[in-house]
Amino acid sequence: MHRSCATLLLLPLLACGGGIDGTWEGECVYDDDNGVELNLTLEASGGDASGSVIGAFDTLGYLYIRNGDIFGDASSGSVDLNLEFEDGVDLQVTGERDGDIIVGTCEGDGVSGELELERG
Repeated sequence: MHRSCATLLLLPLLACGGGIDGTWEGECVYDDDNGVELNLTLEASGGDASGSVIGAFDTLGYLYIRNGDIFGDASSGSVDLNLEFEDGVDLQVTGERDGDIIVGTCEGDGVSGELELERG
């Protein structure tokens, strides 16, 4: 009896992929075919998400590595994050989480594109 109750309590956590905490890797491909490879380390408390990010920006054939911080919301499978890089570049990430995958959009510095992240 006790084991079946514990199993029922864990099912919602399993269905949601166990939260957003952890390392996520992926890419934002801008509409102009430039983009940024992202490595995020996220933590969530309630709906508030925070963490750190490393971005490798591919712009016109040049690669720029930037570090930054993450602030935002990651509740109910939706993700709305602001990635604030150390040199003033901001990237807004919006998407839906399905287990260990986040798919959505990214926007910043006058460009927008498609985003896909996978938990590492």
